[in-house]
Amino acid sequence: MAKSSLKNLQPIAGKHAIQEVVFTLHLDKGTPLEKSDVFKSIHKGKFKKDFPKFAMLFQKSFHFKDDMPQVSNTVEGGFSFEQYFQDGRLRYRVRAQKSGNEDGENSWIAVNILDYDRWKPASGMAYDWLRKVAVKQKGLNAAAITLQYIDILNWNDDGMLPYDAIFNTGTIYLPPKFSGNAAKWHASFAYEEKRDNYNKTNKLSVTTVPNAKLGSRIVIDNPLTIVFEKPVNINKGLAARTGELVESFQGLHDQNKQILKDVLSKEVCSIIGLK
Repeated sequence: MAKSSLKNLQPIAGKHAIQEVVFTLHLDKGTPLEKSDVFKSIHKGKFKKDFPKFAMLFQKSFHFKDDMPQVSNTVEGGFSFEQYFQDGRLRYRVRAQKSGNEDGENSWIAVNILDYDRWKPASGMAYDWLRKVAVKQKGLNAAAITLQYIDILNWNDDGMLPYDAIFNTGTIYLPPKFSGNAAKWHASFAYEEKRDNYNKTNKLSVTTVPNAKLGSRIVIDNPLTIVFEKPVNINKGLAARTGELVESFQGLHDQNKQILKDVLSKEVCSIIGLK
């Protein structure tokens, strides 16, 4: 199908389709997060200008008494630094979650970027913000990292969504043919890779849903995770372009680009500036 048939396809950000990128450091259970007051001290100067809002997060547990929910316990759950667009939408966030388990598992620090332009400045900001948080707790280590891209394409036409023109029907990630209304469907793909010094989990979700006013919305969610054989010191791993965490995030970024090239048609890749 010719490129002209895709004139009603609109990337969410105009020149690209990226709605959000999330950089996550999954903390080693041997170095769980300390109390949030330790990290609140960085909320000053340029960091406070970048993130005007600071919030403490809490976790609540409940039980039922006489068929009514009652709060059993409230514990500190982490913290969040946030910046918003003028219209109230979230622009950037640095968030940390403390584990509710005594063994310290499932603690993480993440950067959400919803005002994305290019990889180099976005990743540079994320690494800088993660370092500013990590440096406040000596010896903080990452057991794993996740890089998650969420891409959105809007099909602004009430006619049939042109499945064969938008997607690469020869890819392993999607069915080669689609019967029925392609404006409302979902496909998921996941697999693991085992390497000498790490394991990688690759997940991909492609969903199309009707838009509220016109046509359909295509959402491509691609979280990629590396689990290290040995914990990586966060400050050292993010300290330079050759740091292990920086190189690992770069590798996941490159893989995300390749997956999109495999999933989308050449015409759509050209529309969203993917080379």
